[in-house]
Amino acid sequence: MNSLPKNFAPGGNKAFVPSAINLKSVELTNHKGQVFDLSPIVSKFSISESIHSTSIIVNFTIVDSNDTIDDLQLIGQEKIEFVLIRELRENLTDEEEIKLNLTLAEFPRYQRGNNENIQTYEISAVSSFAILDKAFKISRFYNNNTVEEIKKIYEVDLGVTDIEEIGSSISRSRGVLRWQHPLQAVEHFRKNTYNDVGSSFYVFQRLTGKTVIAAQSDLVSESIYSTYYDGKEFTSEPLSQDDFVERATRMVNVSSQLKLGKVFNSKNGAYASENNYLDYGNKTYTKLDFTFDNFPLDKTLNKKTPLSKSAEIDYSQTFQAHCEYISTNEFAYDGETKNNNNLRKENGHVVKSFTENLEFVMHDIQLFGDSFLNAGRVVELKFPKVMDPQEKRNKLFNSDPSDKFDQNLSGKYLIVSASHVLEDGEYFTNIRVKKDSLSINL
Repeated sequence: MNSLPKNFAPGGNKAFVPSAINLKSVELTNHKGQVFDLSPIVSKFSISESIHSTSIIVNFTIVDSNDTIDDLQLIGQEKIEFVLIRELRENLTDEEEIKLNLTLAEFPRYQRGNNENIQTYEISAVSSFAILDKAFKISRFYNNNTVEEIKKIYEVDLGVTDIEEIGSSISRSRGVLRWQHPLQAVEHFRKNTYNDVGSSFYVFQRLTGKTVIAAQSDLVSESIYSTYYDGKEFTSEPLSQDDFVERATRMVNVSSQLKLGKVFNSKNGAYASENNYLDYGNKTYTKLDFTFDNFPLDKTLNKKTPLSKSAEIDYSQTFQAHCEYISTNEFAYDGETKNNNNLRKENGHVVKSFTENLEFVMHDIQLFGDSFLNAGRVVELKFPKVMDPQEKRNKLFNSDPSDKFDQNLSGKYLIVSASHVLEDGEYFTNIRVKKDSLSINL
């Protein structure tokens, strides 16, 4: 990889466009403790983060003509440190440095082409605690708030202290963790965690290395990070600061799955469910019908219902589209602390509705690189209306200019995953966004 990436001024510090990023170093430490800088032979790398992944994943490709695998004695037990530098969006005169400390996970691809003097191979690395997780199991009694138990696993068992909480959990349970890997136990607690409105929680890691424990209702309520426009033409002077900002807010490519059909979400419990509970302690059977009519729409992105009451099928009343059969035991423990199934009886149906409603309109978008485009952030998308050019001009001339956007497709979205890709000096961020509600009134 060139020491001076594309779109930087001489000296390598001033970025002309938001796709520019400076890879300062890629230091690999082998099993002997020897440190090597691989940045001159890295041809491509990507850093992926997702609200569904407890660790970031880094993939990078090495173009080797010096038998590096043999010289460095690469055996799959290496440590890797990435240091990246790029300009801050808020202040284009300041820079940020991102440092990632990882452990090699695998060599997923190796290849030799027609040139026998060159070999290429891909290296995958993850956060060190994700590797440590597979080395041992835990089992113990617990009696605590579920988020506190998640934090205890990270801090005590995995040695992770850089943790951010977004939202407060009210779920509390008691029981015994059966022998399982620490991150499996984290998932066990995550699935049974909810807040005062019944929102589901996510546990994930962002590009900065920080682990986030967040309620979906709190994530979607955060302020908009930035607004992005779907367009093909640029109007600013090339390589100017206005051009920088214009490119930073422009969608480069978009592919979508509208997922507007209600059948599959309904089947998964998004809009209504029949919940059957058999308490084998006091020998009673109860049934709870959940309806989307009681869902807290004020805790969604766009705060407008995706369901119409005028349609042939009212999906908020299709209770048997999704049925749950759960055994409980009222006498399992004394006091207010519940076991897991009793927690599900209290709010499991609402948690499922939160989770499934996020499986709604989805876009995969390529943007000019931005290291602050992280999983769990809220962005606003603006899609222009599609119409005949002359009709569009007449419409804009005679009406409110803000009416030029498609209100159904536009709106607030949650970033569920982000992949930061650097290749040949160019930096792009590919995000997957979803929304849990409509942007229009039905």
